[in-house]
Amino acid sequence: MLNKTTAGRIFQFNMESDHDAPMRYKNILLYQIGELRYEQGVDDVHQQWCYELSVILAGCGEFSLNGKTIPVKKNDIILTPKQGTHTVTSSDNKFRFLYLGFDFAPDCEFEYLSVLQMYLQSLRTNQCSSDHYGVGGVLKNMLAEFNQQLPYSFEYLSNCLENIMILTWRTFSQHNLRTEPGADAPNPRVVGTTVYTLIKYIEDHIFSIPDIRTLAQEMHFSYTYISHVFKQKTGMTLQRYILQVKIDKSKELILDDRWTLSEIANMLNYESLQSFSKAFKKEVGMSPSEFKRRSLAAGEPSPPVPEAK
Repeated sequence: MLNKTTAGRIFQFNMESDHDAPMRYKNILLYQIGELRYEQGVDDVHQQWCYELSVILAGCGEFSLNGKTIPVKKNDIILTPKQGTHTVTSSDNKFRFLYLGFDFAPDCEFEYLSVLQMYLQSLRTNQCSSDHYGVGGVLKNMLAEFNQQLPYSFEYLSNCLENIMILTWRTFSQHNLRTEPGADAPNPRVVGTTVYTLIKYIEDHIFSIPDIRTLAQEMHFSYTYISHVFKQKTGMTLQRYILQVKIDKSKELILDDRWTLSEIANMLNYESLQSFSKAFKKEVGMSPSEFKRRSLAAGEPSPPVPEAK
């Protein structure tokens, strides 16, 4: 939440509610929304007690949380968790941005909002990305709506807020979740949006999958968050799922005469043939060689296998 002081502000349009009585728009609690332009060199320091979303319209500056500072510029979108001391610093007289202070209703109905909430709860620092999906445009529409007092304003603003949540999630998850034509859609009762994102990423990158902490960084999640939500939704750890996918892929490769066991171990990033064989036997109950012998004896056809990436 930004301070109410006007010192150092060239202009500000601000709508806000009391800390204890936010404006509720269906599943979203709105504490503050506005547009602000600073003079150069201003430091706006405030305690953060709700989530904050900012979109930079012009100029440049810095956002910091608990002493960790990131530079921001035009077309950046910044997510701020609801904890600690937040400082906004202007680097020039053009520094102008939109902001939204919000939280989630305790009886939030939709899974995708719960997923975003869990992601925000896992954050300890500001997160910055480019506003590829036009969140700033939706925020501008909301500000215009507050000024006009048109019919069905509540419904319009509610839809805008949920639209912002979706676009924000798309921005910071870095993935558009699309199913290939003809493919089975994910079962929403089994996996949530984040889990499906992880599953697809692992399946598509099984030949180059990093360790889980690196995987989290590459997908712009926190390690704690993805570990928790994956186990919660699937009943297994991420490490366990990656192992299963590797073993399933290795079975296909073993039945393809183009690859030796050493090559398969290398493709799947095992340290050695011995470590691969040990993991395979623990999972399948027999060695890779025994698996191949029994499969061929049973007349198992050799599946077509794509080249390793």
